[in-house]
This record gives sequence, structure tokens and C-alpha cells, in this order.
Amino acid sequence: MKETPQEYIQRMLGYTGGGENPAKVQAATAKKLAKLIKGVPAAKLKKRPAPEKWSVQEIVAHLADTEIVGSWRIRAILGAPGTPIQAFDQDAWVTATHYAKRDPRQAVPVSGTWTGFPSDSLGMTVEVEVTAETASGADTKMASSSRAAGVVG
Repeated sequence: MKETPQEYIQRMLGYTGGGENPAKVQAATAKKLAKLIKGVPAAKLKKRPAPEKWSVQEIVAHLADTEIVGSWRIRAILGAPGTPIQAFDQDAWVTATHYAKRDPRQAVPVSGTWTGFPSDSLGMTVEVEVTAETASGADTKMASSSRAAGVVG
């Protein structure tokens, strides 16, 4: 999916249901996922709805990985403001880190989130500059600053 940084941010915030605090959504996600997959047979969690679509098991593994990546990115930026955000190929990670073999019940944390509790980040300020390559090959930049209590955590 080709989109601008602004479109990506709007799409991500749209997943919160229109105005919910992203930190609260993140904090509730682990319990919600555990409840949703409880008692579901492993075969059903592993089944892809279509060859090009991920299974529930792969989605849960992806959520665990992306929270770790996001947490690392925040720490890298806090430690060295201006640090470029390292991209990763999520489709390559599905294969390379064996999402299809992971037990989703072990991927979902017992409490908090995969990387701790959202309150652990309260008070932190994270500034992000996103560089996107345009169709002509030129880089465009977008700066963003947010308080940890808002978008970050």
C-alpha cells in the first residue's frame, strides 16, 4: 500500500474507533486478544482466510513483533533525537521468524503490553521526522512531536 506519512498516521489513528486514546487501546489489547483466542482450536488460528492473507496466529505474532519494534524505535529516538526510524519488511518477518509455528497464546502477554505498561512511558516526549520517497525519487519530510501520554503511550 503506497501512502503518505500523513495518510499512514490517519489510518493508524482510525483503528482506535474514532477518538479513543491510543494508549488505552494499546493497554487493553493484550487482554482482548487473549479473550478472543481462548478456546479456539489451533488449526483454526493457523488457517489463512486466503493464500495472500495472514492467519490469526500470524497476526498475533506480528502484533508482538511490531510492539517490540515500536518500543525500540521510541527508545532509540529518546536516546539520540533525530535517529532515523529503521523500516522492516513485515512480510519477510512472517517467514524469517516463523509466524506460522508460533503459539499465539504464548505471544499474548499475561498483563500490560508486550513491552510493559503504557504508563511506563508517561511524560516522555518523542519527536519523529518521517522521510518518504516520492514517485519522482525526491525525499519529502514530515516532522511530528507527541507526548507519550498521547500517541506513544
